[in-house]
Amino acid sequence: GVTIALIDTGADPDHVALAGKIVAFKDFVNNQNSAYDDNGHGTHCASLIAGSEGIGVAPGAELLVVKVMDRDGACYLSDALKALDWCLENKDRYGIKVISFSVGGESPSDGSSLLDEACNNMVDKGIVMCVAAGNSGPSSKSIVIPGDADKVITVGAVDSKGSIFELSSRGPSADGTIKPDLVTLGVD
Repeated sequence: GVTIALIDTGADPDHVALAGKIVAFKDFVNNQNSAYDDNGHGTHCASLIAGSEGIGVAPGAELLVVKVMDRDGACYLSDALKALDWCLENKDRYGIKVISFSVGGESPSDGSSLLDEACNNMVDKGIVMCVAAGNSGPSSKSIVIPGDADKVITVGAVDSKGSIFELSSRGPSADGTIKPDLVTLGVD
């Protein structure tokens, strides 16, 4: 019954699990008006979040899809920050309660990067931020920005058998905070 903003590679509106789930779309990469996903990562995440057919954890949720990553999964920091600002500006218009932000840096930080601060600010403004731990594992202290932000829910990846994905980033964060907060399906 809530709207979840998915900031990712986009989402395929024709995917069987996402039929009728996407209520709005914003593209910071190619400035397209209709939802699409030229990578697949966003569609995977959208299905895990709100997919029907027993796939998603919140099948009654609607999705606002924000594309910030290109077909190779690359993202400019400026686009990520613009996407967060756009979500905040449109929070009331679309009823955004949660943001799924599966975008991250390539290395850990001390939790004080611009992206960490922006994500913490979203929480202060009343939006639950779920962010990726990253794919820099298996070594400890490999959580990437913004997964090391204090106020976000940091999510690592497991396979269908419940085993931690080898590359899923591990905690603790640089300041010793236990991260990730939880793990969920994220492999294949």
